[in-house]
Amino acid sequence: MSSSDPLEEFFEEDVDGNDDLIPTVEVPEPKPSEGEIDSETVDLFWQLVLVFNVALFGVTVGPMVLYFLGDVRIGGGLLAVGIVAGGYGLVRYRQFVRTRSEDS
Repeated sequence: MSSSDPLEEFFEEDVDGNDDLIPTVEVPEPKPSEGEIDSETVDLFWQLVLVFNVALFGVTVGPMVLYFLGDVRIGGGLLAVGIVAGGYGLVRYRQFVRTRSEDS
């Protein structure tokens, strides 16, 4: 160790062979089976993703069009579509949860 660099001992390689002091961890790899989720659930998931994206777009862009452009027809329409899509998505999601809890 040189006297010019006090941190050199922290960054030099282990010459003493103390590799046994470093713990090793084996992380298991998940193996998803292909038949666990039925296709109806996957279809509903992607439908709800699309519906909630439409709802988010309408609820966020609609008020901006109303405020910045003053266009009541387009801004109000976007806001209304967003609210209706959000309500539809929530109803469909709650129906799914209710039927899933009744089945189990």
